[in-house]
Amino acid sequence: HVEDAVAKGARLLCGGRRPDAPELRGGFFYEPTVLVDVSSEMLVMHEESFGPIVGIATFSGMEEAIRLANSTAYGLVTYGYTRDLSTAFAFSEGVESGTVAINTVSPDSLYAPYPAWKHSGIGLELSHYGLEEYLQVKHIVMEIG
Repeated sequence: HVEDAVAKGARLLCGGRRPDAPELRGGFFYEPTVLVDVSSEMLVMHEESFGPIVGIATFSGMEEAIRLANSTAYGLVTYGYTRDLSTAFAFSEGVESGTVAINTVSPDSLYAPYPAWKHSGIGLELSHYGLEEYLQVKHIVMEIG
């Protein structure tokens, strides 16, 4: 994803390679990577990287931001950063994502559900909603006597 983005015009701000440290050469390590000036035709914008890679795209308005966020087949978590509360609510309501994190990178909580949306995840995890995924409800009606 990094090579694809750079080839299509993104700038590599940091990372983008395996670490040089000898003790890390035998593992599956990859430096935390930040790409800027990414666009929707780059793989990093519409495929899951499963690595420490973030692509930063700019936009000119709320509608474009929501369109960019929704233009992927995945929707497990969407992150947004703003100082304006009304912008935060509008973005949160508009994106197609099971979890929306505003101004944080830690959206998980044992008390809140972690729902799968689109092609991300399977079912529902965490909270009592996640536990209910493992239960089967049965309704029994009897008349006795």
